[in-house]
Amino acid sequence: MKAILLIIALLFLSGCQPTTTTSPVSSSDTTDSDRDGITDGNDNCPTIANSTQIDSNGNGIGDSCEIISSSTTKTDDALIYLNQLRQRAGMIPFNKQDNLTASAANHANYLKLNQATGHAEFSGNNGYSGDYASDRAIATGYSSRTVSENISAHSEVTTAKESIDNLMSAIYHRFGFLDLETDEIGIGYISDTADIFVYNMGVSGLRTLCDGSSYIGTESYYPNICADSSFRIKASDYEQVLSNLQASNPDIITWPADGDNDVPPAFYEENPDPLPNHGVSGYPVSVQFNTSKIAQAPTNVSLKLYSASDNLIVSTITQSDPGKLFTKYQFVLFPYQRLEWNKQYRAELSYDLNGVLSKTWQFKTRDPGYTIQTLSTDGQNITATSGQTFILYSPPENEFDISSGYSTSTPSTMQLDIRRIDAHTLQITATGSGVATINFHNKQFTLSLL
Repeated sequence: MKAILLIIALLFLSGCQPTTTTSPVSSSDTTDSDRDGITDGNDNCPTIANSTQIDSNGNGIGDSCEIISSSTTKTDDALIYLNQLRQRAGMIPFNKQDNLTASAANHANYLKLNQATGHAEFSGNNGYSGDYASDRAIATGYSSRTVSENISAHSEVTTAKESIDNLMSAIYHRFGFLDLETDEIGIGYISDTADIFVYNMGVSGLRTLCDGSSYIGTESYYPNICADSSFRIKASDYEQVLSNLQASNPDIITWPADGDNDVPPAFYEENPDPLPNHGVSGYPVSVQFNTSKIAQAPTNVSLKLYSASDNLIVSTITQSDPGKLFTKYQFVLFPYQRLEWNKQYRAELSYDLNGVLSKTWQFKTRDPGYTIQTLSTDGQNITATSGQTFILYSPPENEFDISSGYSTSTPSTMQLDIRRIDAHTLQITATGSGVATINFHNKQFTLSLL
C-alpha cells in the first residue's frame, strides 16, 4: 500500500475578506459561452462557468480552466487544486502568502532531514526552524500567531491532487482546508524516500492588524495574537475581521459539494482518528454551518445518504467526535462501508433552526477511467488483451481489511505494470502473452492474455 500519514494541527482561527486576483481583458463582445454572467472577452475561463473569476497564481487563466501540468511546481498545483475545491463549495479562495510558504517549506525540509513525522520540531535537530507552526511562521517574518497546519506524507511519488484528496477524505484535515476563518496559505513540498506536503494556513486580516500599532485604549482587547505576544488588538477590530471573513462564505458548507463527480469512494485513517473502530469506511459527508449566518447552533440534525437505487447507506452521524475537535456547528456522516466506484449518491440533511429545514444534494464517486474487474473469489480468472489497462477491485472483507500488499508470478513473455489506486484497488496493464498469477487481499487469481 502507498503509506499515507495525515496529520493536522488545529488552532482557533479568524480572518477577513480577501481580495481575489483577477486579470480582466477589455472587450466589447457580449458572447458568454459558459453562461456565468461574464462575457468571453472579460472571462479568464470562458469555457467553464466561474463567476468568481478566481485566479490563484495570477497568470490570467482562471483556476477552473487551469491545467495542472509539469510546467508548474507541485506547490502551484496544490494551490490551484485546493482553490478549485473551495470554489466548488462556494468558498472564497486561499491567497498565497510568502512567509507561510517559507515556513511550510522549512518544516517539510525538517521532516525529510530527520525522517520525522508530525508538527513538532526539536531544537538541536537538523533544519530546526521553530517548535510549532506558529513559531516557524513567526521566524520567517509572519506577524500573526494564528496559523494552522496540515501535513501529508507518502511512501511513493505523489501528485498534489493525491495529497489533497487524501487530506479531504480525512475529516479533521478537511475542516482545516474548508475553514471559514482562514484566507491565505503557504505550501511546502519536498521529495525523498517519501513525498511530503506541508500546508500552513493563516488570516490576512489578523496579519494586517499585527502589522499596525498596538491598541492603547481602555476598551477590551486581545493579547497573544501577534508575534509580539504583548501586542494588543482591539476586541471590536478582531471580531470585525472574523465577521467579515465568515460573511464572505456560504451559510452552509456541504462536502462533497452538490454536483461533484470525482469523489474518492473510501476513507482510511488519520491521526487523530475520528472513526477508531474502522480501518476502512466510506468517504465522509460533512456539513458545516456558518456561525455568522445563524443565531444559534441547529438541533435535531439528521444526515442520511442514499444510493442511486434509493437504498439507505448504513452509516453513523458524528457530532461529538472522539477527538473532540468538531464544533457544535459541524456534523459528519461516516458510511460504514466504502462507497462504490463511479456511482451516484444523494445526501439529505434536516435540522431544526426556528423550524424544521432541509437540504438535499447529489454527488458521484470517481470513475477510475478503465473497466473495473471485481475480485470476488479465490481462484478467479481474469482475461485481457495485451496492452489493455483495467482496474482490479477487491472489496474489503471487514472494516479492518486495509492490507494492500500484492505479489505476482509472471512468465518471461509477459510484463505487468501495476499502480496502487488505494488499498483495495489496483490499476493493471499487461503486455505480451501467457498467464500470470497475482495475490491480492488474501485472494489468488490468474490473469490470462488473449
